[in-house]
Amino acid sequence: MVPKSEQHRELGTDFYHGGQVRPDIAGLHPGLLHRGLLERAKAAGVTVITETEVTGIGRGGGGFDLATARGGLRAGQVIVATNG
Repeated sequence: MVPKSEQHRELGTDFYHGGQVRPDIAGLHPGLLHRGLLERAKAAGVTVITETEVTGIGRGGGGFDLATARGGLRAGQVIVATNG
């Protein structure tokens, strides 16, 4: 158990009020995973379009056709990354 007085050292935040460290389970921090994927994608020259719902993905013409809330677009590759 991690008391509130030590949580900042463990988690780097004061937002929570204590917790439990479980070194026996495999887990990951979704926020850190997202940040790592985003950083690597940007470093590779990927165009990232934020705040745009993708409503459909279809294959076509050697790539992907995407339907979005802002209109359609074509992509060579697509990353589908969800939390859950």
